[in-house]
Amino acid sequence: MNETSEAIELGNVARLGDVARSGDISADEREMFASFIRMRDEIASEHERIRCQLEDMKATRKTTATFKQLMARKLTLASFLETYRKYDLL
Repeated sequence: MNETSEAIELGNVARLGDVARSGDISADEREMFASFIRMRDEIASEHERIRCQLEDMKATRKTTATFKQLMARKLTLASFLETYRKYDLL
């Protein structure tokens, strides 16, 4: 197991970031790290967008099936974000 794989497996982002900056990782590993960052940011962005939509729907007292679907999606995304926070990834 190389240092990068070990850092990923341990969930040690600070160490992974250090490894990524040191140049000790392959182009594939660097691309995977960049993809993770994009994914994390997109999840946070979608969570915020849905939160705003739900606020608007609550203001107009619309509790439709769409509202319930958005609420479920928001809770799912919140779970992802909480996991990222737990491991200092956010």
